Amino acid sequence: MATPKAEDALAIALVQVTKRYRRVTALDRVSFSVPFGRCLGLVGPNGAGKTTIFRILSGLVGRFEGEATIDGRSVREDRPPVGAIVEAPGFYPYLSVAGNLRYFAAMSGAPAGRPDDVMALLGLRGLGARKAGTLSHGMRQRLGLALALLTGSRVLLLDEPMTGLDPLVQHEVRETLRQHVAEGAAVLISTHNLPEVEALADVFVFLKAGRVLAAATREDILHDGTLSVQIRRAEEARRVIEAAGHEVLAVRGTGL
Repeated sequence: MATPKAEDALAIALVQVTKRYRRVTALDRVSFSVPFGRCLGLVGPNGAGKTTIFRILSGLVGRFEGEATIDGRSVREDRPPVGAIVEAPGFYPYLSVAGNLRYFAAMSGAPAGRPDDVMALLGLRGLGARKAGTLSHGMRQRLGLALALLTGSRVLLLDEPMTGLDPLVQHEVRETLRQHVAEGAAVLISTHNLPEVEALADVFVFLKAGRVLAAATREDILHDGTLSVQIRRAEEARRVIEAAGHEVLAVRGTGL
């Protein structure tokens, strides 16, 4: 994984995070970090532990081993506000799009004009009067992203936000997030399909069964169309990469 520059402040950091549910180990000594002004793509199949990471960072899971911080503050004690989509966008289906945004803006202390700003940013202005429960899947995802952006938080936690979106909407969401990162925000975004985020993320962490298998920069992935990384478990990494629709060209010891 790329090492952050010394002057870069860490927006998100996990250090040896382990989470167990009785006999099941959902996360096993997971470590990575995201500086401000960067996007990290968390890539892995369903059940890899991606959502557990988002639940920990969002404060929805309090008991775990290791340390997790946002902007240098422990998520156990003094977690700063973040914009988040965890598992699925959360909103009130019987409120209008605008009503949801106004309600959550008031709850979070966002400026009065912020709902109009994010509706314009995500192409929702013409749907302001629509009941949120009547929206298509793609528009629900846009509303979820609007809610995540509502507070203007510099840290975004987005769990599979591209799932079910058509390519045009995915492109628009990527452009919105790219602008947010360019303005200094940190984005942690998960996917089970690498192409959804490979044009957005600066760094990628590959998960399988709760373990970090590999990490690489965007330059590693884009250079000559090949990727060379150091990993712990070659065969598990091969299965993850092939499941994401990519080809493993060679295995050399612990390198794929």
